Amino acid sequence: AALEQQERTVPFEQAAWESVAARAGRRPTTTRDLRHYVRRMLRVEGFAQRPLRAMTVGQCRDLLHAAFGHSAHSYRKGRAILHSIFAYGMRREWCDANPVARIETPAVQERTIEPLSQEAVARLNETAQGRRFRDMRFSLSLLLYSGVRPAEVERLNAEDVCWEERQVIIRPQKSKTGGGRVVPLRLLPGLRRQDCHVPRN
Repeated sequence: AALEQQERTVPFEQAAWESVAARAGRRPTTTRDLRHYVRRMLRVEGFAQRPLRAMTVGQCRDLLHAAFGHSAHSYRKGRAILHSIFAYGMRREWCDANPVARIETPAVQERTIEPLSQEAVARLNETAQGRRFRDMRFSLSLLLYSGVRPAEVERLNAEDVCWEERQVIIRPQKSKTGGGRVVPLRLLPGLRRQDCHVPRN
């Protein structure tokens, strides 16, 4: 019985999809990314039906290079997802070790982000005054003056804006990092409720 338990495993494909299913409660964009990266790994010939327990460090490295070797960003993300598949497999006792832990993560190349010039900000604000772009004024103000990320602005709806308290609530499920926060609207110049358009669910 002990030997049988030690040899228990599943194909890599099954482990990958079950690990995705175990995270079904994540944001839709996160789930979409997981599925996309898993599909790319499964397209690499010879890996889908390989027993999870039998996969070596070298094979995992080959898989990552074949699926994501063209991009350091994709490689880092693919490595993180492959690592999570083996971590899930260990919890299910489909394998005893995580070979991906022995694969180095490519170093992140930090790039300087240049802020918009005052002239560029002025042009954006001027454009938003026109009738065609008036509904974008609120989103533009959040992006320019409050530090709210573009994807977070996209996920906002009317229930997240409290005009009485002059604040926007970035809820955990809508934030990039999974942590909620409150953004004051008092820092947004010339912003009036009647001028702002926020989608309603």
